[in-house]
Amino acid sequence: MQQKRPSRGFNLSETYDRITMCYEPHEDSLPIPRRIYFQTVSKNRNVREAYCEVMMRRKRLSCLGLSALIGYIAFIFCSTVFFREMQKKCKFDLHPFWSYKAILNGRDDLVAENIMNVVLFVPVGLLLGVAFTEIRWKTVLLIGLCLSLGIETLQFVYSKGFTEFDDVMHNTLGCVIGYGVCTLARYWYDRNRMKSLEA
Repeated sequence: MQQKRPSRGFNLSETYDRITMCYEPHEDSLPIPRRIYFQTVSKNRNVREAYCEVMMRRKRLSCLGLSALIGYIAFIFCSTVFFREMQKKCKFDLHPFWSYKAILNGRDDLVAENIMNVVLFVPVGLLLGVAFTEIRWKTVLLIGLCLSLGIETLQFVYSKGFTEFDDVMHNTLGCVIGYGVCTLARYWYDRNRMKSLEA
């Protein structure tokens, strides 16, 4: 009985499954769905190898993104809670949109404060998108909400800073904006990369 000789060629299925093991985008999400990738990269060996190199590079980028995410979250907690001076009395305002009412009454300094609260969490959403390529925006929103609630709770318990609902809203918004920037950037990169491979 004739035995089958092991194939020495490029095994697309094994290589693809091994590389995309932790990268499985949904069909209705960005970047481009897996089936489009598969149809594109299966044309010739050079394209397949180039694609596999891109995916391995993305996996390394995810590891770096996760490390940066942990470090940045630690920085946020240190700057907003742990390294702040304790106040004699806890200050808080849990009324939604109170800062906007104060701005209309002449508190122009709150405009910059609200913007800074949004900007503070933009890198969180951005790094979440880099570290976890398959993450959904709803999950990012929930993570941003939980992180902001954790900060405000610690500020209230230890009387550090000013606890308010508007901060939670602005932090969560910034997290979602950062994720949106990451998603659009990845889509743009994937689209241009696949066009260059097809050329």
